[in-house]
Amino acid sequence: GIPEDLIIDEDHFGTHFERNFMISVCPQSCPGLDCHHTTQTHVAIGLEYEEYYKGHGVVMFRQPEQRAISYYNFRTIPGGTFYNPSISLGFPTVRSYAEHAEGCMARQLTENSGQPCADMESGTRGKVPARQLALAKERLREGFVFVGITEQWDL
Repeated sequence: GIPEDLIIDEDHFGTHFERNFMISVCPQSCPGLDCHHTTQTHVAIGLEYEEYYKGHGVVMFRQPEQRAISYYNFRTIPGGTFYNPSISLGFPTVRSYAEHAEGCMARQLTENSGQPCADMESGTRGKVPARQLALAKERLREGFVFVGITEQWDL
């Protein structure tokens, strides 16, 4: 099992601590858990939903506004690890980025490949079709044993 004194954070596992944990600790400490499919974050789960998530998935979401603000700042502050000046040029305000990225979590729950939220940086995806939105809602209701909003938990 996972050692009780294990600390999973940036100080102990580096910038990509979640991914690094899944690669370096999970395979040895979590027998029976398929760790390899979760080594990327924020990926579309459409193809893996039935096998890995349905009936026992756990998910924590941020308030959509907070997620948009955080991601925008994450990508537009010069000198940051993931700074991308083209985002600042394409989306001069947080609001313009948030409107563009609307629906990225529904896409993450339903699409079959890629990183739908990160992929929003380029091109115009448009509104999430009603059928896709309905599928995302169904998956949250039926496929996940816990759905939380991070702002409601003292993490």
